[in-house]
Amino acid sequence: MLQLQEPKFKDYSTRMRSNLLFLFLFASLGICAQPKFNSPYSRYGIGDIVQPYFANQAGWGGQTAAFHDPYHLNPSNPASYAFLRSTALETGLYTRYSKYEASQVTQNEWSGNLSHLAIGFTLKSPINEVLDREKSPWSFAMGVGLTPYSRVGYNILTRDTLPNLEDIQNNFQGSGGLYRIAWTGAVKRKNTAI
Repeated sequence: MLQLQEPKFKDYSTRMRSNLLFLFLFASLGICAQPKFNSPYSRYGIGDIVQPYFANQAGWGGQTAAFHDPYHLNPSNPASYAFLRSTALETGLYTRYSKYEASQVTQNEWSGNLSHLAIGFTLKSPINEVLDREKSPWSFAMGVGLTPYSRVGYNILTRDTLPNLEDIQNNFQGSGGLYRIAWTGAVKRKNTAI
């Protein structure tokens, strides 16, 4: 007589859960250990200005003025939100490599963080147009986004020697930056959007 064995799904799922738990714990350690942003030039003014476009526009060389896509957001052209066909969630990460040299001292540094977070959605669903069997010339959309405007991060140590005094050591430190929160509303009739 032939006996069939039941598959061991419980062992597989337990092993998969433990592997995923280990992966998330390991990834969170890497996030906590990332270096801070360090740019000595961010000490002046409001800091290092951040490019105002997302990854899709960066792939086009920063072309943002007339760009619109039914599945991507363009914060530089708010009217482009009216061309959305579905909800779009944009988030990104950035990395930065810096190499600083002064006389005989060099410093290499990698840094990175969350770049932006934005969501855009249609206020008139294209699915409803199909179900109602009516095509309207009007489209409405809305979006909310959080993007950095500038980044500040520096830790500079200077040493000066003044006559008749000892050596003077100054340590300049700063971090932060400016963020832009945007609420966007757009309307489109046929192929013209505002």
